[in-house]
Amino acid sequence: PWFATALVLLGLVLTGEIRMILDGHKTPGRMQAGRELKRREWEQCEAARPALTDENAVAIEADLARLKHVLAEIEEALSPRGEAAARWSALPVPATRAEAFFDLEAFIEEIRGRAASSGVVLKTDERFGFSSYVAEGPADELVPVVFRQRLIAQLVVEMLFDAHPHRLISVEREAPSVFQPGSLSIGASRVSPIPAGRLQPDFFVIDPLRSMRSSGVIEATAFRLAFIGSTGTLRVFLNRLADTNLPMVVRCVEAELAAGSGNPPVEVGASGPKTVLLRIDPADRSETSASPVVVPGPLRFTVTLEFITLLPGSGLVTAGVPSV
Repeated sequence: PWFATALVLLGLVLTGEIRMILDGHKTPGRMQAGRELKRREWEQCEAARPALTDENAVAIEADLARLKHVLAEIEEALSPRGEAAARWSALPVPATRAEAFFDLEAFIEEIRGRAASSGVVLKTDERFGFSSYVAEGPADELVPVVFRQRLIAQLVVEMLFDAHPHRLISVEREAPSVFQPGSLSIGASRVSPIPAGRLQPDFFVIDPLRSMRSSGVIEATAFRLAFIGSTGTLRVFLNRLADTNLPMVVRCVEAELAAGSGNPPVEVGASGPKTVLLRIDPADRSETSASPVVVPGPLRFTVTLEFITLLPGSGLVTAGVPSV
């Protein structure tokens, strides 16, 4: 038995040694294959490297000039210009939350007067998206942000009232936040959560797929306005937005029959959505240039828009409104 056991052990040791020898013979082959792969990759990189010739230098300089021109066009398109931007740049930012409170109160009274003169119906306690500050101003770190929102909201609401809607239902804005340059994403830099309770109607959250916000490059301030009016009201309002020299983008327009309008109900089917479509001639944006496909009478419109801001450090510069 001892002799048999010894033979078995010797067989196992011999098998292990043979396997080690075979693996040792395969290792150089694998190393040679890896070396050959690296050599081919290096040759491909060398072939892709442009030669340092005068022709290539001219091509590179032409590409650089073209990209600089595109960059300048983007900067110009996203920089506030015109009368509104000049007026904003001349306004001092409130230094304290008390000053911000009185600024908001003056804005609300002014817009209420504008609504009365335009014949627009308002809620008795309408505060145009700023009911969060009915008793006190925003926190000190949010004063510039809320002041910026107030300027944009005032401009947008005034343009809406110039279109003479029947009734203003609501003005909503994004919860104010402070952009922190150290953050990797804009969403992560939002430091002010949406309050609960009665302050909730002030705020909404825009669908990220609809937003033009781009991490580290573009920040956007979103607003959503709901009002009742005719299709002509909507056309005039959108055309006024388009005519401004400000980086505002309409992201979504929704329309449905206004409650209590006296119109028969709309049958919603697979081929008959509830949305009202407009056919607009891009060459003529006058009030009579658009013919509605459906004219059901007074409609409830909801318009979502964004004001675009180029962030510091993105390679572009924005001026004209208080930055955040």
